Amino acid sequence: METSPYTITEGPEARDHIERVLKQTQIGVLGLSNDNFPYVVPMNHLYLPGHLIFHGPLSGGKKMEIISKNPAACYTVTRALQQLEPDMLSCHSEYESVICTGKVYSVESLEERAELVGIWREGYAKKPGRTAHEAAKATGFLKFVIEEMTLRSGSFHPDGARPLFICKC
Repeated sequence: METSPYTITEGPEARDHIERVLKQTQIGVLGLSNDNFPYVVPMNHLYLPGHLIFHGPLSGGKKMEIISKNPAACYTVTRALQQLEPDMLSCHSEYESVICTGKVYSVESLEERAELVGIWREGYAKKPGRTAHEAAKATGFLKFVIEEMTLRSGSFHPDGARPLFICKC
């Protein structure tokens, strides 16, 4: 019988831990599939229960073209829990990483974009220069609906398991 390198936690405890990391990080990588070729884009995010919000210009581009053909996506964030010391192997550094899988959609409604501008400002911008409705006319949003989230924590230990948190949304 094969042993797992992980101690697995599921349910509300896993959700709470994963959500905390998503709320405490701001930048990750959105992974898309373009005709079976990977395409990844660094993005900043805002976590709301069950989904992530990304913002950017309303104009098209490669990312939007790919999403229109295939909304299946993943999003990954990583944060260090300790500094890498001189002569320390990076595989022994403590860190946490979250991987979210699901589908990503463009938010088309001006009213929903205006609402998201307000929510985004609560998380990031303290001094808005224009009304949320005006900003929404020039700001695009993507909504990533999460189907599953996993979080791996700690570092590699040949003699012990590391925590793995799993949450199906």
